[in-house]
Amino acid sequence: MSIDNIYGRLKNMINELSPYLREAYKIKGISQIYDIILHKILINTSPIDYYRYGFYKKKLTWDEKSYYVGKRGSRYFPWEVNPIKYVPLLDDKFLFKTLLKGFELPQPKLISVIGQNYEINTKDKFYSLMHNVKSDMVFKPLDGSGGRGVKIIENRNGEYYDNNKILKIEDIWEYVSNDNYLLEERVKQIDSLSCIHPSSLNTIRITTLRERDNKYNILIRFLRVGCGGKNVDNGGQGGIIIFLDDSGSSYYAYNYKKNLFGMTHHPDTGVSLLNIKIDQFDDIIDLVLRASQKFSFIGTIGWDIALSNDGPLIIEANPFYDAWPVQIGECGSMINSETAKILRKHNIFTRYDKTMIHPDFNRDRIIA
Repeated sequence: MSIDNIYGRLKNMINELSPYLREAYKIKGISQIYDIILHKILINTSPIDYYRYGFYKKKLTWDEKSYYVGKRGSRYFPWEVNPIKYVPLLDDKFLFKTLLKGFELPQPKLISVIGQNYEINTKDKFYSLMHNVKSDMVFKPLDGSGGRGVKIIENRNGEYYDNNKILKIEDIWEYVSNDNYLLEERVKQIDSLSCIHPSSLNTIRITTLRERDNKYNILIRFLRVGCGGKNVDNGGQGGIIIFLDDSGSSYYAYNYKKNLFGMTHHPDTGVSLLNIKIDQFDDIIDLVLRASQKFSFIGTIGWDIALSNDGPLIIEANPFYDAWPVQIGECGSMINSETAKILRKHNIFTRYDKTMIHPDFNRDRIIA
């Protein structure tokens, strides 16, 4: 990693944590150093998560604090039920779509794959393909994540637009020719989700976790919507996270990129973010539980689901999803006392990195 990358990450971390640091100093003063050490010893909380989750001010028991999941350190670490040898099957978008097709799980229509080792590997083939596509399109890097690199192209009678900016076919080829891209037909989402922010495909994230009896329970439920006219809804790109209860109704919303918590209305469209009722929510839950059983070689998955007029569609499956964005502010911990029973319990001396994820699914020692 270069010095510039290290500096950039450090700068971003300081900018993110600076409001918490100022507040913590007012509350704890110099005694917070002792408090940070105590949290690390007792519940394995990293200094970053100490500030991020507001442990300097929250009146929680040690057990309640221990249910907060850190990026690399905490008492419970759900990703350890994910054998690392299977992770590429979900990370590579083409492999993942192939598996979805084999498992007969609904997904957006695949148009083609672009890249030197794939079907569309020359300019002439790309031009021929584009002239035959009549729908709006989504270009996704095969190994991309967090909405980075995604390009949405509107097809208006053979003219191509990116956020109302007209593009030549040469511009699109220049964009995709240096990497491997998945080309999908753009999903037409239902009106009740489109009206919140029409520029983005607003997806529902449902996270499942395998229990000892190989059944799955739900860890997280939230709706993501775009903001500022962007085409993506990812929180890391400025999207809004809207928490859902077990019936699919919204009750809390925030934008962590802008440090806005307890939002009540969308800043662009003015649509209420509270008491949204997700249509076909039972169908969405049924789909992710069915998909989790099909992908039973992975213990926990963050499923991204779009809701079209034809029903729910699987957009992505994330074996290593961020836990901290759903635990900041007043959101609470991702783990509860029941979930903790099926996860390995750690202490200060346990190392945390992905190389320690259990390599053999058949020897289920992690959740034993």
